[in-house]
Amino acid sequence: MKSLWFASLIFILVNNSNAQDTELLERYKIPCFSSHKLYIEAPELLNIYTSDNSFDGSFSRQYNITIKAKDNFFYQDSLFQIASSSELEFRGKHEVIKQSYDGAQIKKESNTVYSASSYADSKYYLIGQKGVFISCKPGLQIFRNNSISPNSHSSWDGFGSSLISGLGYGRITSVKVVSQARMITKELKIRESEDLLISIAEILEKNEHGFYESNFRDSSKIKLYKDLSELTGSPQHIQRIKRIMESKLYRIAVQRSGWEIQQEMGYSFVTTTRTNQSNHETSGDREGKYGSNILINFAFPLSYDVQWDFSAVISRDLRIKSSLAVNHSINWFSAASVSYANLTNPDEHDFNGTNFAFESEYFLSNKTELIGTAGYSKGKTYFASASSPNQKF
Repeated sequence: MKSLWFASLIFILVNNSNAQDTELLERYKIPCFSSHKLYIEAPELLNIYTSDNSFDGSFSRQYNITIKAKDNFFYQDSLFQIASSSELEFRGKHEVIKQSYDGAQIKKESNTVYSASSYADSKYYLIGQKGVFISCKPGLQIFRNNSISPNSHSSWDGFGSSLISGLGYGRITSVKVVSQARMITKELKIRESEDLLISIAEILEKNEHGFYESNFRDSSKIKLYKDLSELTGSPQHIQRIKRIMESKLYRIAVQRSGWEIQQEMGYSFVTTTRTNQSNHETSGDREGKYGSNILINFAFPLSYDVQWDFSAVISRDLRIKSSLAVNHSINWFSAASVSYANLTNPDEHDFNGTNFAFESEYFLSNKTELIGTAGYSKGKTYFASASSPNQKF
């Protein structure tokens, strides 16, 4: 535990000595906008597979259909923010099989799955833009699986709901777009000003939350890069701006700024029912859970290329993590973290104690990267490195 606090102190002291002026990150105002996107896709609108064997007279017929619909909504202003996502899915499969020509019965099987889910995450600030706030996170999930075979007919139904509410103080804002704006101006070698960087950052944040795709649809990318090129006064550099935004070479270390403390309380309820239609037998499970957490988060950009984060989750268990991310150059990014956990009932994926992790990525080109990772946990060390499989040497 002491090593965690010591590492966090070292991170701050070492990097503060070289910190650049980050006042612009702290002054970045939250833009007001909304976006709404509806997706309808059919990975298998109708997939038909047939197979015939003339030797023994067997055959197989299979019909598959999959349709999905997804709706995303986002709204943000200085005092209120909400993000919601809803999804509907239908999957159907029908199969007809005859195994031989000697009079064997034709076997028919079918399976249909319906599922629906909806989640939302909202915050409302009661006092100031970075003061007291309330939060609410409702969730709902429904599914039904119906199977029919020659010897059985069964269904499996499920319903789940959750509600997490909280009261807190402070605010952590995303400043990744400000760092991206600064990177764009540096790469284009144009003169930086606070107004220019903030204007570019607002466009990038709108794009990140789907504003352009929601309002301009098929021409969203054209509109985005046109707005950016007009702001920077570099219409001839549209392709270069696109490369900066989409290439893996340009990693951003500085992501967030601010601090936040919150008390959360939540309740979740899940019920499942299995029914055998052949003999009318029914079985099921019901489970309800209450929970309460104290969440503590700090996010400090130590410079435009260095980010320090600290988080803690306090309940019956305790989880603490401190991390540092650094942009050494355009194509070299590193991150290190120290975490501590004291869990009452850890599972196979959890651990009690302190864990150290380090990762470094160096991009030789847009398709070739060198990755190195190292870590220590429970008295074990591990190390691994790899190069991108997309590149042949």
